[in-house]
Amino acid sequence: MKIQTLCKRIISLTLIGTLAFSLCGCSVDRKKDQAAYRAYGITCLQDGQYEEAVEAFQRALDQSRGQVGETEIDTCYYKAEAQFLNGDYEGAITTYTAVVDYNGDATAYFLRGCAYFKMEQWEEGLADFRAGVAADDDNYELYIGIYEVLAASQMEGEAQSYLNQALDIRGDKAYDKMQKGRIYLLLGEYDSAIAALKDAVERGNREANYYLGEAYSEYGDAELAEECYKLYLDSGVADSEGLYGMGERRMQKGDYEGALVYFNSAMEMENVTNKQELMRAMIIAYEKSGDFDTAKTMMAEYVELYPADEEAQRENIFLQTR
Repeated sequence: MKIQTLCKRIISLTLIGTLAFSLCGCSVDRKKDQAAYRAYGITCLQDGQYEEAVEAFQRALDQSRGQVGETEIDTCYYKAEAQFLNGDYEGAITTYTAVVDYNGDATAYFLRGCAYFKMEQWEEGLADFRAGVAADDDNYELYIGIYEVLAASQMEGEAQSYLNQALDIRGDKAYDKMQKGRIYLLLGEYDSAIAALKDAVERGNREANYYLGEAYSEYGDAELAEECYKLYLDSGVADSEGLYGMGERRMQKGDYEGALVYFNSAMEMENVTNKQELMRAMIIAYEKSGDFDTAKTMMAEYVELYPADEEAQRENIFLQTR
């Protein structure tokens, strides 16, 4: 698709009353405005203010005046994410379609497929997953992402077929071993997972320690699992998603205080990609550990940040009466 066509499509998505073409100012000013709107949108997105985020990202896009580059495409992704999280799946689909039409990006296909699944448009979603794989057939993360969506939708057969396809990816580097170890872990083939992940660790892939800990945990070897988790934490590659997973493991064992150590560490990171998920887990952990005051305070903050979570609204009423 021509750049001008993409820009028209983007502009047609606007949630504000005026268009960028009516604005005055030099290109330098527009670039500054674009960066400011984009930065504000990211802050709103992280704080759960999704409608404001969508508007800010659209304002950032409006500054482009017919020019599309990496910044505009990246902003489209942010805008679609905000729409998706706000429950506006149709809007997210339209935004992802603009990216797909422009460059046929595999990630856009995948994310649009996720939005279709949210709307229970299974055939459209499956078609997008197939298109995403066709566009980038050696992307492990893509296969695993599709697997998780399908498995959550009780499409186990389809889900596992994507994992099996991922195992056919050629590659024998440490990264390949780590990813294939993850896949064996998801398939429940723990011996194969441990063998691949140990190989990855020996070759210097530090992230593999986390998944190796998961594999040992599935085997019931808590001591080895903890050793691997510690190596992961000390490696400097730990992220908020990994720390959340480690906290969840503690929760499953009833160690709520231990879980909170991981959750709080995740929340203190510079880049927290799963703030809502972390806050929900922390509220549960505080409640289960008997710290109702902290649970109440955090729940009040949570429902203010994420008012669309109706279940949390009900839980908030219950907590305030404790």
